[in-house]
Amino acid sequence: MQTDFTSQLLIRHLYHETTEIERQLLEEEFAKDHELNKQFLQLKEVLQELSQLKGEAPSRHSVRVILDYAHSQMETV
Repeated sequence: MQTDFTSQLLIRHLYHETTEIERQLLEEEFAKDHELNKQFLQLKEVLQELSQLKGEAPSRHSVRVILDYAHSQMETV
């Protein structure tokens, strides 16, 4: 099975939003592809840094718009 490991899939994995099959495939690929693993670790580091920032939280409306857009993009894949 050929799988395209896109940034979107890595981000979904980062947020624990991948299926069990996707998670297993990614873990296997991380062991083989050091560049992919490095990219994922960089995304993870950025998320940790962002979570440490102090500031105003986005409005619920903004979050809903972003989530709706993300879901619409997943449906087209």
